Amino acid sequence: MNISDEVDAAIVKLKTTNPNDIKTKVENEMECLILLIQNPRFIDSLKNILPY
Repeated sequence: MNISDEVDAAIVKLKTTNPNDIKTKVENEMECLILLIQNPRFIDSLKNILPY
């Protein structure tokens, strides 16, 4: 599994988390952030998304 697949999986998990389950939601958000920070292409992909 490459980093992009891991990030995609983490984002899907984040989107499908019950919004009332704050603990799991925060854990999933942290997992996403850690994966994104570790991905050197993340900043490049942000540049493509952000308007500035």
